[in-house]
Amino acid sequence: MALATTPLFGTRPGLTRRALGGAATLPLLMAACGGQDTAAPAAAGNKPATLLFHTDWIPPGVRGEITTQGLAEYAKRYPSVKVNVEPLTGADTAEKLTALIAADSIGDVALWTHHLVVYFAKRNFFTDLRPYLKTYKFSMDDVYYIPEICYYENKLLAVPFQLNMFDWTYNKTLFKQMGVNPPADNWTVDQMLTAAKALTQPDKNVWGLDWNIGTGNPNLWITPIRTNGGTLLNQTFTKTTLNEPAAVETLQWLVDVINKHQVAPSRATITEKQLSFAKGNMAMAFGQGVGRTLIKQMGDAGMEWDFFYSPTWPRTGKRGVQANLQPLIVPNSKKQIDHATQLAFFFGGDFVQGLVADIGNTAPTHKKLIDSDRYLPSTHRRKIANDGNAYRWGMGSGFEYYTPWRNAVQAEIFKGWDGQVSAKAAAESATAAGDAALTAAGVKVG
Repeated sequence: MALATTPLFGTRPGLTRRALGGAATLPLLMAACGGQDTAAPAAAGNKPATLLFHTDWIPPGVRGEITTQGLAEYAKRYPSVKVNVEPLTGADTAEKLTALIAADSIGDVALWTHHLVVYFAKRNFFTDLRPYLKTYKFSMDDVYYIPEICYYENKLLAVPFQLNMFDWTYNKTLFKQMGVNPPADNWTVDQMLTAAKALTQPDKNVWGLDWNIGTGNPNLWITPIRTNGGTLLNQTFTKTTLNEPAAVETLQWLVDVINKHQVAPSRATITEKQLSFAKGNMAMAFGQGVGRTLIKQMGDAGMEWDFFYSPTWPRTGKRGVQANLQPLIVPNSKKQIDHATQLAFFFGGDFVQGLVADIGNTAPTHKKLIDSDRYLPSTHRRKIANDGNAYRWGMGSGFEYYTPWRNAVQAEIFKGWDGQVSAKAAAESATAAGDAALTAAGVKVG
């Protein structure tokens, strides 16, 4: 089984990148990329060393527990290697990582963000990890990953670690309580909207849909636009295309869900009332990271959830869901690269990914774990998530100036989300803001 990617973002090393759009058939993703033909260095083993590990998987919470248990096991295996954890907290992850690099204080191993891969790959920042695959008996064929986040110009930049597969989920309990039939496997987005209206009861803090991009997750607008035939930028990443008809039409549908049909709470309402799918406030969610944590949270609230197939979009008749990946990287400026790679591959390996399956709130990267009862009970329709890999998109971050571009664009899209401007006005201002961000980065727009 393989995940799928966008026409542009899932290309394998050596292939030409294609447009940031959605017209072409989605190729398969997560097959092996690049070779393993370089000489294998010796394993670092238990030689004495002290490593600095930057991660935001810190206590409290299940992610911190995974780090704690993972490091405890690592210490048993390599007692002479000391690992100091420095949290990535206090700022946006991309901003924090950039500041650490500027101060020459980035760790020996760091949990990376997809925003910055291409930018720093172009600046030769990462250690090429291909020689270490044989050393640590790690096969990229055994894991799910997103090529543009892990590879650049045939170099393996990163070890897959945090995988989020964002599929459609629904609250089975709310559907039963309100007498609404479960989602049909062949739903369109308009049929889903009809069901959402029947499920919305604002006086009880219940809405049909969770469409909150206030957390900064852009898949709630990027994925629908591309699935519905729109594009984000042109093929050379030099012109924003969000004001073209398919993108505007899709943004109109998304904005209407909140402001016209009112079947999804506003960003302000979500913040004010601390609403969430896990608490039972929304009947359907797109962009909900799933794992054992969600089962527990909804179980504590006396509710059950399951997957449903992505509805199709009107322009293309296609489905679309999304994946994100935060990998572990080893800067090439460090002196203890052998020890650092050992730690990175350990956290990407069976033991720690097993912890992710057992107690986590994301998906494990290992194929044998993600389609197992360790990750989700067989009572859940895991097949829907697996089928979704045929039409799954990456985050759209496979170009150098993604971070300033997306920040500028999304600030304008928020205005449409919040009802301050029309969807068309938001699309026009987002296009102008995106082009301005590219210009400021030194790109010749056009």
